[in-house]
Amino acid sequence: MKALLLLPCLALAVSAKITQFTWSDCDAGDSNRAVKFLELSVSPMPVKTPGDLVLHVTAQVTKSMPKWSLKLSVKRHTFVATVLVPCTENIGSCIYDGCTILDTLAGDAAQKSVVSQVKKMLSDNSFSPVCPIAAQTLDVQTFTLKIPELGKAADILADGDYTIEARALNPDTGELYGCLHFDASLQRTCTGWLCSGRRRRHA
Repeated sequence: MKALLLLPCLALAVSAKITQFTWSDCDAGDSNRAVKFLELSVSPMPVKTPGDLVLHVTAQVTKSMPKWSLKLSVKRHTFVATVLVPCTENIGSCIYDGCTILDTLAGDAAQKSVVSQVKKMLSDNSFSPVCPIAAQTLDVQTFTLKIPELGKAADILADGDYTIEARALNPDTGELYGCLHFDASLQRTCTGWLCSGRRRRHA
């Protein structure tokens, strides 16, 4: 029985291979798009939890968006295949109301901490996320996001490599406002036999 339980864990518990954050503006061919990503860097890679994550981002909202939605595609790479992470408790391949996304994501204590820091980052850089979103520029030279231990997200996101595509859409017409594609890796900082058992349960 233990051997049977171990097989799927071995298949899923893939060591992180992505050591450098890579990204692209997947809607860059449309010069009239509402959201443009110009610069983006994230370090270190893999993202370690808990740990510090240093962000640099330059993006533009070129025209007002009365409302918008965010459609996420989260894919995890394993030994066996690339699998789509389903939307579970607002984590994974979900569709969010862009106007309320920060409050929606503020679930448990870990998520509330991250959301609070993101709000501060936006406020400190004079970017308003309140709908209607005005035409404006987000220019974050350096911001250190303190990632706490994963709460309920640990039951959904395992260590490993991910490909994520985030699409900002007009929820009424389906018009694509902007698109960001990136590859990243997640690694929980954990030691000891208790943590090893926990990793296997979450894998």
